[in-house]
Amino acid sequence: MTETTAAPLPEQPRARQSLFAAIGGADAVAAVVDALYVRLLADPQTARFFQNMDMARLNSHMRVFLTGALGGGAARGASHVGRDLGEAHAHLNITTDDFDRVAAHVGGVLQDLGVEVDMAEAVLALIRPLRSVIARPLATTAG
Repeated sequence: MTETTAAPLPEQPRARQSLFAAIGGADAVAAVVDALYVRLLADPQTARFFQNMDMARLNSHMRVFLTGALGGGAARGASHVGRDLGEAHAHLNITTDDFDRVAAHVGGVLQDLGVEVDMAEAVLALIRPLRSVIARPLATTAG
C-alpha cells in the first residue's frame, strides 16, 4: 500500500496522526474498510445489520470515521458530520456480543493486511470504548 501523508491538525494528538500514517494512510483505511465489509456481510451474525442498506454510503461513512479516529483529519470529500454513534445504531439493537464480533473482524482484517500487532492493538483500543455507546447488554435468561 502506498503511504498518504496528511498535514498535521493542531487539535489532533500526535500519536493518532502517526497511527494513521503508520498503517498506511488513506489507502490503508480504504483497504481495511473494504475488507471489513466483505467479512461482515459473509458472517450471518453481522450480515443482518446490513440488509437493505446503502453499502456505498456506509463504506464512505466508515472511511471518514476511521480516518478521523486514527488522526488523519477530515477525509477527502467528507462534507457532512454524522449523527451521534449511539443514535445512528440504536435501531439495530446491536448486542455486546455483536459488537465484539465486529471488533474481532476488525482485528482479523488488520492481521490479514499485515498491520503490525502493536498498531492493530492501538486501532482496537480506539474502537473498544465505543462498545458502551453502540451496543446493548446481552439479555440473560434464567437457566
